[in-house]
Amino acid sequence: MFSLPIPYSTIKTLLILLTCLVTACQSVSPQRVRQHEEAAIVPTWINAVPQDSIQFLYGVGEGKNRQAAIQNALTDLTAKLGVIVSAQFNSTLTVQKYGYELVKQDTQKTISTEVKAIAINQYQVEQSYAPLPTLVYVLLKTDKHKLFVTYKQELDQQVRHYQVGRQQLGSAGILQGYQHARQEQQKLAAFFRKMLIAEVLNPKMIMQDYLQYEQQVLNDKQRFKQLIKFKVLANNSISRQLAEVLKGHLAQEQLLAANVASKFKLKVSVSKNLSQAYDFYIGRYTINLSVYESGKQVGGRQFYIKGQGTKNYQAAQRQAIKKFAKIFNTQTLWQVLGLEGELL
Repeated sequence: MFSLPIPYSTIKTLLILLTCLVTACQSVSPQRVRQHEEAAIVPTWINAVPQDSIQFLYGVGEGKNRQAAIQNALTDLTAKLGVIVSAQFNSTLTVQKYGYELVKQDTQKTISTEVKAIAINQYQVEQSYAPLPTLVYVLLKTDKHKLFVTYKQELDQQVRHYQVGRQQLGSAGILQGYQHARQEQQKLAAFFRKMLIAEVLNPKMIMQDYLQYEQQVLNDKQRFKQLIKFKVLANNSISRQLAEVLKGHLAQEQLLAANVASKFKLKVSVSKNLSQAYDFYIGRYTINLSVYESGKQVGGRQFYIKGQGTKNYQAAQRQAIKKFAKIFNTQTLWQVLGLEGELL
């Protein structure tokens, strides 16, 4: 039996195909095969974050690299803690005493935005997963106890700082004591937010000292404010007219002293320079406001106001007084008096 010879061109074609097949098989290394197999197995924690335990809180984040994924996971943890705090806040608002409700209501308005400022410094990367070179997932967990200790230390430090400040003030003065309490009150919203977070992290936390601190700040501010009453002094006609404008604003703020001795004095003095140009009577007035507490100057302002009239200098003076009154449309009473901070 004879077999036909295989043409050379056919053999050449078969060799080329065999070479391509071998090359293709060799190009997929065992390592790349293993990587593809691993990438096909998506960790369950990506779509189902582990349930928080008594000890840990968990968060998942993704990003184009590991650092970005960690930042997003921290944001996830922060948002989760914020939701817990908000729920705790809403449930405890109605059971607190009246003295604390005002602070809590103010906190409620801003808690959704302030929660972004929660700092989570205690965390560790539990697992990571990178299906692509530009896509990384991480699973973080934070120790509730360590986070609680951090917040409690911050709360204790703020309370101690205020108490030390009160002791250092001593007999420094009513106005300075008021400013100290007023500035501290502005910190209460953030303080209360931290307190709620700490309580969520450790439900057995003793809150009494922190609630007493809050109430003490409010009491101090109110007590000092009630002692701030101004007696207004003026030495001439235009000064007395300006004094009446000031008395009206002081009365609105319940800061005007009755006909009794007061530690606070507001002295109004005016110097003037009168001139006439064509048919106009012109008055240039330098108004000095000086604020004293127990004989010591604690504030003051100086204003330069021009008035003019067509009949006489009295008309120019009336216009200057109206201009002074309009200052309160753009400035607070505290600013007009040249006092630090604001009266709240």
